[in-house]
Parts: sequence; structure tokens; C-alpha cells
Amino acid sequence: MIVWDPEIRQYFNETESLIHESAGMIILNEERKILLFHRKKYPSAYTIPAGHIDVNEASKIAAIREVSEETGVSITDAVLIKEDIIFGDSCSRGADIHKWFLYASRVDKVKVELTDEGESYAWFDLDLLPKNLTVVTKAFLNDVDVLAKLKEI
Repeated sequence: MIVWDPEIRQYFNETESLIHESAGMIILNEERKILLFHRKKYPSAYTIPAGHIDVNEASKIAAIREVSEETGVSITDAVLIKEDIIFGDSCSRGADIHKWFLYASRVDKVKVELTDEGESYAWFDLDLLPKNLTVVTKAFLNDVDVLAKLKEI
């Protein structure tokens, strides 16, 4: 079922599939580990902080907002490291395809305070990730271009 949500950035592509625009953030700590949290809500799996982009919101602002909303971590700046269309990335708002804007940021000694979307969090080595990852998190953390750009941050 297609749900048109006028509050988020979305469009129909040339095959009339609904595309939602989303932004996420890979957060690296001082040990170069990444922050993942386990979602309570669909899709219930480990994920980076991420979510839909509001209408008239810049993707970078959306990524920073999602980090704050989901983890309580305050990010002041981030670098865009990937734009991509991800198929099979189903959401509760009715889209199976998302145009993603992936950002990255480094932090030192932050306090993580999950909201009602997360049940637990951890800092993971990039080569020791949990198996239960969301579709988009898995896609990005298996992308050699993303991994190469993370080494520069």
C-alpha cells in the first residue's frame, strides 16, 4: 500500500515507484569504532542513526537531527560520503525504495541516550559488526567506497 506523507521529501520515479528521501550518519569515536543501536520499531535490527528528510529540510540537517533524536548525541558538523538509491529498504511509511544521503562524523567521549526507538547500543569495530543489520546499514557498511572514505575521517 502506498502512503503519501506530505511532511517528508518523496517523489515517484519513472516506473511510478514511490521514493522516500532519507539521511543517516556513521559516527566514529576516538577508537574509530562506529555507533550502532538496536531498533525497537520496524525494522528491528542494528542501525546507524537515520530517518526520513522533512519537506524543505537539507539532508545534512536531517542527518544531524536524526542523530540527536535517536541517540542524544550532538553533532556540529558532518561530511557527505555517499548518495545512493537503496532498493528493498522498506519502511513503515510505505516505500520500499529510498534515496539516501549518508554522512559521517567523528566524536570524542560522547554520552549516548537512546530514545524510544532504540533498546540498546554499542560501539563496533568495522570488521566485527553484528549480523542483524538493517538493509541500508548493511549496504553502506559493505560498500568499499564508504569504507575508504571513513578512513579519511
